[in-house]
Amino acid sequence: MALVRARNQAQNAANHQPTAPSFLLPQAYPEGSPTHPTYPAGHAAQIAAEVTVMKGLFDENFPITDGDDPALVPNADGTGLDVFQPAPGEPPIVLRLGHELNKLAANVALGRSVAGVHFRIDYSESMLLGEYVGLGILQEQARSYNQARRTTTVTRDAPFFFELTLFSGVKVRILADGTIVPV
Repeated sequence: MALVRARNQAQNAANHQPTAPSFLLPQAYPEGSPTHPTYPAGHAAQIAAEVTVMKGLFDENFPITDGDDPALVPNADGTGLDVFQPAPGEPPIVLRLGHELNKLAANVALGRSVAGVHFRIDYSESMLLGEYVGLGILQEQARSYNQARRTTTVTRDAPFFFELTLFSGVKVRILADGTIVPV
């Protein structure tokens, strides 16, 4: 808190402003906060919709890392990367596409909160809004999918569908008629 106060006083003095003690947190942008409402957070809703569609189109369980391409973490001084070492007795970590997409969405959405443009509630609610939009896009795609062009893996006994895990952890399937059902 003392550092925030000292910085604010120095900045105010440099700008010929009153130097009364202030503990206001600095704004990341020199022009200040935007004049638009904080909710919905556009970046959060957009990335959530995009990630939801990608999770529906691709296999969420696809492994990104394996023994030949291990997970990496920053080294102790932050100048490089080290191979992630699990705790003794724990299996090696495998990064999966769905989890990495979820982390990407969270990082993009939370970045605007860190910048002081949004609040955490904007992040969480806008992620749900974006997910809802993404599900709607997948429903539309499922209903318009040309069943006559089915691949050999899609048969009458196993009709076309999208399957994905929501941000809440619930796994759903979007059927060819656009119906969303829990798996």
